Amino acid sequence: MLEKALKSANGAAALDEVASKKLLKAYGIPVSKEEIAQTAAEAVKIAKKIGFPVVAKVVSADILHKSDIGGVVLNLNSAAEVKKAFNDITARVKKIKSKPKLEGILIAQQVKADLELVVGASLDAEMGPVVLFGTGGVDIELMKDVALAGAPLDEAEAKQLIAKTKAGVKMKGYRGKPALHEASAVKALVGLSNLMADAGNRIASIDVNPFLINSKVGVAVDGLIVLNNAAANKAAKH
Repeated sequence: MLEKALKSANGAAALDEVASKKLLKAYGIPVSKEEIAQTAAEAVKIAKKIGFPVVAKVVSADILHKSDIGGVVLNLNSAAEVKKAFNDITARVKKIKSKPKLEGILIAQQVKADLELVVGASLDAEMGPVVLFGTGGVDIELMKDVALAGAPLDEAEAKQLIAKTKAGVKMKGYRGKPALHEASAVKALVGLSNLMADAGNRIASIDVNPFLINSKVGVAVDGLIVLNNAAANKAAKH
């Protein structure tokens, strides 16, 4: 799966969201249920299969910041709303002067988050592969609540990493609130660390922000895998 993903990148600097999430899922990282639709009717069919509410997102390697162009529509609760979102996003993409290639519209499960986390991994010049955990979403810069650990790590080490952050305190059931689904975050960290270990120096960084969590579930709703191109290309040739 890893080799296939690296080869399919074909010299690109990063894997797109769909390819990134496929690889994350293969490593046991919980990801949101989702499928790409090519038509409004297909989008409705997928939404009914996943269950409402859903999110619609543009899929294009040429559009990295989806929300800037109105390429993300949340809280879709009916077939009519899904159809409208599909048509609206498609129309917005067509108006963009740079003519981005539209690969389809992603219809994804919408998880009600009690907390937005960031989980990630990168190649550190001194430490080698590291994994990262902390408060994610739009508060990532404001909170600066992240902790790092060397990879690979096991479940016990992942729990220690989580405990170092304010997010970890909240997950335990802060001020009488229910405890959040820590097992999914642990699974994500262990999976990321295994993926980094298997990739050697071919993956520069993995950014999963946000990783949404509540008391029943935790899922990666976005994922970006940035390749260390020289190393990835060399490996793909062999």
